[in-house]
Amino acid sequence: MNTTTDTHWRDDLTLIGALSTVNRQLALYVLRLLDVDAQRAPELPITDESTLGRRMIELGQAIHARAARRQPPPYPPSDDGTGRARPLIS
Repeated sequence: MNTTTDTHWRDDLTLIGALSTVNRQLALYVLRLLDVDAQRAPELPITDESTLGRRMIELGQAIHARAARRQPPPYPPSDDGTGRARPLIS
């Protein structure tokens, strides 16, 4: 069993779940803004708006971390079994 891959898979599932939740919250937020603009609803509480903004930042950082994790290393691993990277040009 590859625990690194398993951990990443669990992290990805957690990220997908969080993105789904925030996606729904963003849809409701946009609808609320439209209702406020049409004077059909009061402004959203500042704390709610701030919480949504913070959550979006956190998810943006999680997406960035996932992308960095998927980035291949700049050097291929060595062939000598040490695990150290070797330069592309010798």
